[in-house]
Amino acid sequence: MSDNKKALIYTGQILKRTDARHPITAGRICDILENEYGIITERRTVGRNIKTLMDAGMKIKYCKDNRLGCYLAERTFSDVELKFLLDSVDKSEILSKSEEEQLKTKILSLASESMKKILSDATRGGASSKRSEKSGENSVLDTMKLIINCMEERKRLSFMYGDRDRKLQLKPRRGGAVYTVDPYALTQMDGRYYIVCRYSDMQDLSYYRLDRMMQPQISEEAITNPKELLGENWRERIADFIEGSVRNYGGSKKTIIVLRAAASMIGYMYDEFGTNILRTQEVKSEQEKLLDIYISTAENDGLYYLLFQYGSNIQVMSPEHIREKYVNMLQKMISKYDKMG
Repeated sequence: MSDNKKALIYTGQILKRTDARHPITAGRICDILENEYGIITERRTVGRNIKTLMDAGMKIKYCKDNRLGCYLAERTFSDVELKFLLDSVDKSEILSKSEEEQLKTKILSLASESMKKILSDATRGGASSKRSEKSGENSVLDTMKLIINCMEERKRLSFMYGDRDRKLQLKPRRGGAVYTVDPYALTQMDGRYYIVCRYSDMQDLSYYRLDRMMQPQISEEAITNPKELLGENWRERIADFIEGSVRNYGGSKKTIIVLRAAASMIGYMYDEFGTNILRTQEVKSEQEKLLDIYISTAENDGLYYLLFQYGSNIQVMSPEHIREKYVNMLQKMISKYDKMG
């Protein structure tokens, strides 16, 4: 490739470092081309290259004061969108430390030079304390890529599924039994990725966590057409399955549950159930303002685990069978401490 063509390409890359607050002059571009890329060129050539890049669709603007130069006025991602992407990486619990750093570096490369430091400084904390270089375990990103290949090739996915032993090592469940599933969707919940699939010849959909999969492989067996399993509206059926899940437990039909709570708890209930809250009703009480909160939700173990976290701040009013099961579970919890004396 000739130096003229290289100068055009590198000029485009140099302009990506700029923004409205940090423009660049043709002279400065010449200096960078020489010092960083070993290409000697003239300001006129840089000006022509900038015009070529503008004609090709690159959103470059000149400052009102031409002596200040020009800058890249529009990017694929805004600074706020890049911050969102960085936070998603930062909060994820599935990445190793090196995968986290690699992804952040790629995201930051889309920002201007001045914004890189600001975004980097503004993104701290997250799940990094839980990360390690996972020796001997599959990368979730590699597993995700494999699953996407399965879906593209319409092949089934085979894997062993693991649990942690007392030494925190991932060991195969069921003596190393191989699970073979039809992969239909990938979804993220609580910072982890799950596959939505059909296991073996079962009719119901299931979840499996990607970070617990061991030795995943593309099977030679063809995937079952989701239309045969779920009907013509199979995409909506999968979306309903995911939406109806509570704490990553799915597979049950929705019911209406009524929770009684202090009025101050409504924000917490909205955080958990969102628009699945159908309505609220004030309850007369001499002590504090109470609400009956009507919620459409799936009934599964995840629902009960969610309710436990709110302790005495909520009370299950109906339906009766959920109320009874919840009370029985609470009594079993208490009995464990009674046995301890």
